[in-house]
Amino acid sequence: MTSLRILVQMMKADYLERVRSYSFLITVLVSIFIVYKFIPSSNESYLTLSLHNIRGIYNSDWVGSAIAILASMILSLPAFFLVKNAIERDVQTGVGQIIATTPITKWMYTIGKMWSNFVLLMSIVAVLMVSALAMQLIRGESYTVELLKLSLPFVYSTLPTIALVASIAILFESVPLLRKGLGNLIYFVLWILSLKWSTTAIHSSQDIFGISPILTRLSSGANARLPQGNGGHVSGVSPLRGDLVTYDWTGVHWTVQMFLERYVWLAVAVGIVAVASIFFHRFDLTRTSKTNKSGKPEEFSKVEPYV
Repeated sequence: MTSLRILVQMMKADYLERVRSYSFLITVLVSIFIVYKFIPSSNESYLTLSLHNIRGIYNSDWVGSAIAILASMILSLPAFFLVKNAIERDVQTGVGQIIATTPITKWMYTIGKMWSNFVLLMSIVAVLMVSALAMQLIRGESYTVELLKLSLPFVYSTLPTIALVASIAILFESVPLLRKGLGNLIYFVLWILSLKWSTTAIHSSQDIFGISPILTRLSSGANARLPQGNGGHVSGVSPLRGDLVTYDWTGVHWTVQMFLERYVWLAVAVGIVAVASIFFHRFDLTRTSKTNKSGKPEEFSKVEPYV
């Protein structure tokens, strides 16, 4: 069996095992609930992605962009903790011992685990996309479904973000100092900083979450309907004061150049995995011990790892 075929089978088995876990199911259910609350009805006392009392009609452009922003910014936090056990799971189940006897290199293993993480997280994103479509129909402000306009914000914003999260999780698992509490704290701090950078970004290289084009277009659409001098930027969640004003938001004018600039972050994700492969121990079990049922450390038998 070739290394590539072993890698594909490993990724498939890993995905099928993790997609059946309770943590995955809970994440999906919570995500659907958040989508429901993030698209409030006109009778609610709050608004999302609005300026004062102005927001776009819930058409495919608006709903798709809103949920893509939500997925890129909010999902990126729990997603990290959901997938930051890929290597540890192989150690605990003994799969790592088997992999150590195969010709799979450290680079192949880490990149395979990264894409396994990515596919798992994109499964959640797919659920969010379906939920966005459902919310457009449930709210009933526009029954014209345009799948391309609904999905493009996810392709631009969310997909590269999820790739980054998947790769960072592998890096933190591979570096001994970052595997536990310190790594979790560092990621949380990086997530907070990324929120600040993305919401104030001027150039796409500063916009880690890929939300600035959407927020800018939303703000300009709302400002066009305000008296001169009362402008500002849309906010994530705000109370509704006065009568609700809606308008037909036509979305972002997507260009190939925008996607090329945004997808530089995919190259960054691959680079992060390359760094992770340097630190990855490749299941060198001569330095690993486990605890048997009696509580005494029991050394694994020696397995010569491939480089």
